[in-house]
Amino acid sequence: MRSLRARLLLLWLAAAVASAAVAFLLARSAGEVRSARGARIEAALNDACAALANRYDFYVSGWAGPGTVDARFRGDLGTVASVALAGFSGSAGGFLHDGQVLAAFPALPPPAALPALREAATSALSNSGDTAVTIALGTTHLALRVCPLRGPVPNLVAFVTSPLPAAGQSPALRLGLAALLALMLALTAGLGWVLAGIVRRAHAIESALAAAGGDGLPHIGPTGEAAFDRITAALNEAGERLRANEAARSALAARVAGSERLAALGRIAAGVAHEIRNPLAAIRLRVEGLPASEQVRAEALLTQIARIDRLISELLSATQTPVPHPVAVDLRRLLEEVVAAHAPIEVANPIATAVLDPELTRRILDNVAANARRVTPAAGPVRIEVSRDKRNLLIAVEDDGPGVDPAIAERIFEPFVTGRADGTGLGLTIARELAEAQGGTLRLEPSPHGARFVLALPWSEP
Repeated sequence: MRSLRARLLLLWLAAAVASAAVAFLLARSAGEVRSARGARIEAALNDACAALANRYDFYVSGWAGPGTVDARFRGDLGTVASVALAGFSGSAGGFLHDGQVLAAFPALPPPAALPALREAATSALSNSGDTAVTIALGTTHLALRVCPLRGPVPNLVAFVTSPLPAAGQSPALRLGLAALLALMLALTAGLGWVLAGIVRRAHAIESALAAAGGDGLPHIGPTGEAAFDRITAALNEAGERLRANEAARSALAARVAGSERLAALGRIAAGVAHEIRNPLAAIRLRVEGLPASEQVRAEALLTQIARIDRLISELLSATQTPVPHPVAVDLRRLLEEVVAAHAPIEVANPIATAVLDPELTRRILDNVAANARRVTPAAGPVRIEVSRDKRNLLIAVEDDGPGVDPAIAERIFEPFVTGRADGTGLGLTIARELAEAQGGTLRLEPSPHGARFVLALPWSEP
């Protein structure tokens, strides 16, 4: 019974059984009430009939008879009946002689009841005892009790009638049962509607999860039910966390792979740098000593030697872990030095003073600005924009060049990834390492023209 559908079905069955039990108890209670009322009516009729007999006995005491049924006698019987039945509300009675009603109080019995009254009187006289019968008068019923009387007038009986409660259900009971049935049907329909909604929404969530396959949790739209929407919101939040964790894991894996490559590069650079630089220095000396007639060839050789030396320096820089020394720096002056080295560069919104490592920051900006200057057409602008957010100092370097090739944009900070034929692919790698050494980041941001690199360094008041 772990299924929610089965539990709701069990709840529906319990409600139906409870409704049926209440209906049964109401019907039984109504029957018992009718029985009790009938018993009270029978007892009241017995007492009323005895009262009539007692009053009649008092009336005829000392009268030897034979009695005659005349108008005076009828009047006296009317008085006896009114006195005897005065305390019996709801009952009517009187005296019957040879099938004729002599007197009645408070009213004569219905004409339709007379045949049954005469038959009961005959039975009471022949049996010399009380006779009780029920008379059906259309949709109503009368309880009748006949008592034979002793005295000077023969064949005289007393009778009492009282209406009985209907044998069927009362209007109030029928209304109650109808209301109970309507409630049961409404409960059944409501539970069915709830069950169908739960099944439909659960199936929609299940289908969305199944459609995602092994690609994590999909985004699930609202279901229209608050309880399910809380579940889908939790699933969507969990999916966002999974995607963020997956992105972080991928980035970490890429960083680990890059670190491993840098470590391997460091081991190679440490072993090879000495072996290359010593003979390279000897070659430079020999080239510098060439005669003037070989000056053109000497300059070409020296250019290539300088390139090799720069590559060795970059390799060594990429494998070293810098230790930052942040101090309060005149940021405007630092930017002026960068502009002087890579002019023309436009600077917007310079901040006067910031706390950072000036050497590491200068190397980062030199690297990024040099790249921007190389890809920007002659005299084209390179812009440096300085700003702040709640936590960081932001220095953006933007150019009007062709931008970063989308094929390498995601790997632009990896070692040896470059879009230039003469590039080493180490400049941005080193720049990012220097930024992260200061607790910041260097990232490539979308730009409508050229490339835009943003250096973010933690901000602290000077």
